[in-house]
Amino acid sequence: MNEINGLPTHVLLVHAVVVLLPLAAVLVGVTAWWPTLRRKLGMLTPLLTVGATVLVPLTTHYGEWLEGHVPHSDLVEKHAQLGDQILPWALALSALSVAVWLWGRYVDAHDGTRSRRDRWIGIAGAIVTVAVAAGTIVAVVRAGDSGAQATWDGKVSTQQSGDGDDD
Repeated sequence: MNEINGLPTHVLLVHAVVVLLPLAAVLVGVTAWWPTLRRKLGMLTPLLTVGATVLVPLTTHYGEWLEGHVPHSDLVEKHAQLGDQILPWALALSALSVAVWLWGRYVDAHDGTRSRRDRWIGIAGAIVTVAVAAGTIVAVVRAGDSGAQATWDGKVSTQQSGDGDDD
């Protein structure tokens, strides 16, 4: 199923990844620092993150199929390379989203009796989580931008035709 209604499957899946993975990254980063939101969202954040991560290899798989059906260019090659860099970030983010959720459950179970060591572990974990969330967003933006360049480079003019400014 390389096409859906005549559109390459990659084109459809990539939009889900570009929206869901950065959203998940923001939620994981915020819930690492904000316990009230972490409790309210519960399993939603890890489920969203894991779900978005599952879409990444599917998207790259269909992207490889599409790459074989478009003219070869350096822009397409760069996009493929940057797309391959998303999965490690997404996997790390998924692991951290589950860890943040589990840590929150541990903290809630020991409310008021946490040690100084537990507080430092929580702070260190939150810092790492925010760094991985930021890296994930950067990887998605870089791959997405390169895909847009590969798709639209030289195909869109910034000047309107027929506007009388042909000087």
